Amino acid sequence: MKEVIALSKEIALEAGILYIEKFDENLPGKVQAILKGSEEAFSLFIKECLKRNKEAYVDFYQAQLSDEAMKKFLSLLSETQRQQAMCFEKVKGKYFFELNEDNYQFLATITAREIFFSTFYFVDKKATLWGNYNLTYPLFCESDVDLLEYTLLARACGLERV
Repeated sequence: MKEVIALSKEIALEAGILYIEKFDENLPGKVQAILKGSEEAFSLFIKECLKRNKEAYVDFYQAQLSDEAMKKFLSLLSETQRQQAMCFEKVKGKYFFELNEDNYQFLATITAREIFFSTFYFVDKKATLWGNYNLTYPLFCESDVDLLEYTLLARACGLERV
């Protein structure tokens, strides 16, 4: 995997991500569902979402870790995953990255396994997918139509709506 360049939150917002700061905040104009399923189903769902969106982003706060926390994080990864983690540019204050075919599997895996939490942002059909709370994944969309499309896709990938 080649180096993945860090972006600021402002750049990600300008790109059109649907940014949800807190789960408990009032979400006017946002619809949501909770998806549940295996690591494999979650990864497949992200892959399929990528096919339906020309632009997608992920937040990955690795640069925020202390040296000690980074050592612990890396100790939980396989050698291949450690190499992948090192491909993400580390710039304090820049935690957003383009999500693509090269990096989604790594990010989905560490999120599903609760090694490191990331949020996935799909721009063309606006959606935000939070990772993992006991293999459940909150999904937020701007419209009911998009929510229906994503939940049907999730079901086809092996995730259920709870």
